[in-house]
Amino acid sequence: MFPIPPEVALGVLGGIAEILERAAAAGEVLGGIRPELVYVGPDLEVTGIAPRGGHLRAR
Repeated sequence: MFPIPPEVALGVLGGIAEILERAAAAGEVLGGIRPELVYVGPDLEVTGIAPRGGHLRAR
């Protein structure tokens, strides 16, 4: 599975872009996106993103 073929990586990137577009349309900003917090399903489709920026950390 690794390294990920470019066409698969581009598909995942497209899934991330779709989520960001929907968030922006709803007036939300997703910051602090990290690769280890992008979740993909068995078909390598993005199933979720867990944004974790400095403003979301406990103090």
